[in-house]
Amino acid sequence: MCRFACRLSALLLATLPGAVGHLAASGPSDRPAWPAFMAGCWQADDALPGSGEHWMAPAGGLMPGMARTLRADGRSSHEFLLIRQDAAHGLVLEALPSGQAAARFALESLSPDEVVFGNPAHDFPQRIGYRREAGNRLLAWIEGDGDGPVRRIEFPMHAVACPRSGAGDRHRP
Repeated sequence: MCRFACRLSALLLATLPGAVGHLAASGPSDRPAWPAFMAGCWQADDALPGSGEHWMAPAGGLMPGMARTLRADGRSSHEFLLIRQDAAHGLVLEALPSGQAAARFALESLSPDEVVFGNPAHDFPQRIGYRREAGNRLLAWIEGDGDGPVRRIEFPMHAVACPRSGAGDRHRP
């Protein structure tokens, strides 16, 4: 089991410079320090099983996540995500989509049920957001103008139990 987790940790630390930070002191009691509502496993609605996002709870100045999209034609894509504390900018979201360069998005807003990150210099998206919804649901979205009108793409998800291992895992405890 450590094989995957150790490789993921090494990849995140190698590809996202300065990934180890310190947890900032919390602000006012009504404002959370982290989007902890995102922690857990989320299945994408109307998608093949296994498509969705997994987020670890924030600890040690880091909140790692990953996304996977499976398609009926057998193709797949993935994205490594990391919310971390940055001394100069507060919380930042670093995204490493499959086949693309890493991008960094600074915190724009954070409430107990929603977080929005932005990078106006990025091609698309310029904003990434997550909102907790009723019924154990999470809505993720990306938006921006790219080379035209503002587009918003939504990714509705519902909570699922986090799997302990994959179908081909030979190292079950």
